Amino acid sequence: MLAALEDASGSFVKAIEICETLLRAQGHVYPSTLDHVTLCAETRDGQVLDGQAVACRAATALQRGALRNEAGASHISANKAAIRAILDADLVVLGPGSLFTSIIPNILVPGILEAVRQSEAACLFVCSLADAQGETWGLSAREHYQALVDHGMGGLIDFMLVHTPVPLRAESPGMDSFIAASCARCASTTRTCRPSSPRARSCWRETSPTPSIPPGIPRRRCARRSCRS
Repeated sequence: MLAALEDASGSFVKAIEICETLLRAQGHVYPSTLDHVTLCAETRDGQVLDGQAVACRAATALQRGALRNEAGASHISANKAAIRAILDADLVVLGPGSLFTSIIPNILVPGILEAVRQSEAACLFVCSLADAQGETWGLSAREHYQALVDHGMGGLIDFMLVHTPVPLRAESPGMDSFIAASCARCASTTRTCRPSSPRARSCWRETSPTPSIPPGIPRRRCARRSCRS
């Protein structure tokens, strides 16, 4: 439907707006980039796959993702509307969706990760209910989290929602990056996890490398991780 509307309207953004109207959507959809990009993925046994359709049907679990277009990865630009929405958000939710072919590709777009870092919003990662055959075959919840860290989300995930039939426990008392928190008000199959490391919740400071936010998007200092206990 989107493809047909894009052909008719001559604009992908306009096609999305038409869909929002037809579906009476309460929110808005902002693609992370308006450039035509291809997802490239590397499996845990070293195979390199081109395209989302191929990557999500990998014979073994994926470990890395990258984006490219005809002009090269350095020429991919973020959608300013998406960056503005992230900066203005109260909560940034990663997921639900396939880890390597739906969630990670968005943070690979230059400028998106920097916007999440600069945003005052808390960040929640919704871990998949079950592993996706091929793409995340056999990966644990911790390995899902680690994949995001490996793609630049280290210190940015405040909460993690995990579906599990048994209560979660920390792997060891020293695991700062993945601590299970029991909650009496949670459903019996659901637990919430959050990083407890002071470094993970430290404020992003102006002395950090300058984020590659596109021109025209106001920058602001983030105090979200220093103001929480």
